[in-house]
Amino acid sequence: MSNTLLQPAAFLTLFYGGIVAGLAYDVCRLLRRLIKRRLADTICDAFFILCALTAFLAALLNASGGQLRFYLCAGYIAGFFLEQWSLSYVFFKLIHTIAAGRS
Repeated sequence: MSNTLLQPAAFLTLFYGGIVAGLAYDVCRLLRRLIKRRLADTICDAFFILCALTAFLAALLNASGGQLRFYLCAGYIAGFFLEQWSLSYVFFKLIHTIAAGRS
């Protein structure tokens, strides 16, 4: 990635990858709440690590051909935390509303 005009697009690609990792974390957190066993925690942790690593590597390969840059890591982390502070709240409110409607 020698062209500086491609850097914002690469940043956004990793940012979206961080959002995907955040959504995977929300799914794992939901499964933990539904299945309250130690084995489920271990499986959810492994599933999240696999999903987060896959999202990171796929976004990195797509964005920069696998060249790791600091701003790309920052974009991934920013996407993850933005999802956790915004979309995660909406996700769990929606799940709670659906569960309350079924009761």
